[in-house]
Amino acid sequence: MKIDDPTDYEYVLVQWPETQVLMDYDWFDKETSLADFDKFGSSAYFIPMKRWLELHTNDSPQID
Repeated sequence: MKIDDPTDYEYVLVQWPETQVLMDYDWFDKETSLADFDKFGSSAYFIPMKRWLELHTNDSPQID
């Protein structure tokens, strides 16, 4: 039996201005979901956890 990797289906909420940097990545439009404006404000997105971890463990631009 294969155990699923939780990062395959977990997301992290990222708000503006951090999302601005992420929008330059090729995967952004396909893999993210716009968060509810009323709850999270404008330009908040759910980013796949795998992508978020990649950004923080590789030599990618720093996301603060």
